[in-house]
Amino acid sequence: MRLGLPALVSLALGLTVAAGVGVAVTAGAGPAPPHAQAAARATRPPLVVVATPHDERARRSEVRLVGPDGAATPIGAVLHAPGAVVRGDLLGVLPVVVADEEGAADRDFGAALFAVERQGARRLVAGVGHARRPLASDGGLVYVERGASGSASGPGGRIDSLELVAVDVATGVTRVLYTYSGLALHLAGELGSDLVVYRVAAAGNADVLLVERASGRSRLVASIVPMARDFTVDRQRGALLYVNRDAKDADLWAVERLDLASGLVTRLATARDDAPAPYALPSSDPVWTAPGRRGLASARGEWLSPLGPGFDAVRATSADGAWLAVLHVASFESEGMDDLAILHAPAGPRGPLGPGGVARLGGAERVEALGFVGGGGGAR
Repeated sequence: MRLGLPALVSLALGLTVAAGVGVAVTAGAGPAPPHAQAAARATRPPLVVVATPHDERARRSEVRLVGPDGAATPIGAVLHAPGAVVRGDLLGVLPVVVADEEGAADRDFGAALFAVERQGARRLVAGVGHARRPLASDGGLVYVERGASGSASGPGGRIDSLELVAVDVATGVTRVLYTYSGLALHLAGELGSDLVVYRVAAAGNADVLLVERASGRSRLVASIVPMARDFTVDRQRGALLYVNRDAKDADLWAVERLDLASGLVTRLATARDDAPAPYALPSSDPVWTAPGRRGLASARGEWLSPLGPGFDAVRATSADGAWLAVLHVASFESEGMDDLAILHAPAGPRGPLGPGGVARLGGAERVEALGFVGGGGGAR
């Protein structure tokens, strides 16, 4: 039986920290007072994550629900190739993940899409690209990038056969929505009835296009420099946010916002030698990695660094934008592992941390956010 929303939420509210799940909760110098913990339980939506040991031989990753008080409980697990990169999304409350399969002949397209349930991981589609994040759509389907490595090369590199596939998780039925021969095809997000797609042609030039989910018809939005990454869709503005290399200066990286109706590109910030990771928050202005790897910065010129010095990147938000799952990579001087932290910022990242402080996940595991229960979004 699939784990539904009431069961997930009741688990998150009622469980204490399970032994051995690698979760710690901190709030300043000590634990939050009881009244603050109660407020956090009432307001923080549960976060679903996938945890993989920091071990190149690891063949199993566990999907967990992190409750409002920082307690984590397993939902299910997926078996995969040693040291696989596992990424996912939430289809309502159902975790869907992409993981490399052991023994795959094509290593670049040797992953599969799985639905992770209590009785096990259900394999849905094979031939998925390595380290891809599936897109669990508002329309109830899951979309993945599938393909096969090509033998021919163009001016920009190897030409692969690529496609976007729509998957009905309930029935397992798949439908090829869009096909392309080139260097890359990437699901950047969705807006209304369209998927937002980034592609890189055999010649090395890149485009952003909209692909209609119902028909597969596509229309070009704009051509951009072919080094873009860290995409999120700003639904309020109808725009795509990403970081890209400058067209003339290879050491300069720019945070850009592309209007998906007009194709107009607005440059929001630049950084030299180190690409910032931007994120379009649903409730306020976008944020990105602060200069010098010192937390998060916003368009207002404000910085937030509650996790100490290091590289910060928002990986997912709650539907209202008040809760952020933030990847924190400690400064080069630190010997600690990467963390995934849950921050409360009801007024955007410039606001103070709210009740409950900071829940930090990581340690001996690499923890990826799939999403907050109740909606929101994830970085792509």
